[in-house]
Amino acid sequence: MKMRILDSSKLSVLAFLLSGAGLAQNTVGLLSYSASDMAEGYVLVYPDLQGTVFMLNACGQVVHSWPDDASVPGNGSRLVADGGLVRTYVSNSGGNPFFTAGGAGAFVQWKDWDNTVLWGS
Repeated sequence: MKMRILDSSKLSVLAFLLSGAGLAQNTVGLLSYSASDMAEGYVLVYPDLQGTVFMLNACGQVVHSWPDDASVPGNGSRLVADGGLVRTYVSNSGGNPFFTAGGAGAFVQWKDWDNTVLWGS
């Protein structure tokens, strides 16, 4: 009887499938969507420890963003009627970006849709 030897790439795939890891569920991004459960409009997301504010649609897709790599989030951001953004932030060069309790936003800034600073530092 002739014996077949599997190469290492085939063994890796086989081990992955047998471990159950190939059956793991997706845990990043939009996991489920039900139009009847969604409110109309958009969601602002201001992830911690980076300066970009993201506007997402109901499907979790980025519609617009206001990038800023010189700061980290304060405790809030709001979309204003003209499409601009008001946000609080802490400068990367000062303050304590890891203090996330009330008052963490040392500065307030107003930006237009094109990310131009209209007010604030």
